[in-house]
Amino acid sequence: MKKYLILATSMALMPITAQAANEIAACGVPDDVRVETPDFTYCNIYDRQLAYKETRDTLKEELLARQKAFAEPGKRAYEQYRENLQKVYEREAKEAAGSNP
Repeated sequence: MKKYLILATSMALMPITAQAANEIAACGVPDDVRVETPDFTYCNIYDRQLAYKETRDTLKEELLARQKAFAEPGKRAYEQYRENLQKVYEREAKEAAGSNP
């Protein structure tokens, strides 16, 4: 086992051939090392935040109006139900009072 380890290590450390030693490899280096700064417009985050707030406020108002519009028919139906139920109770009370001697 030790022989194989020594053999593998020595193969990894073998000297570089003369032809490869004369070549220079440029790994990871760009061909053109100049840095150009492109023209760009500044993204004003503060204006974006204000626009977001206005949009959010508008959306909130619309959602509240929608919520009220959705709840209103149910509220009216429940009130009508309570009135009808009260009438039923009153009628049953009269019938019960009339049947008792």
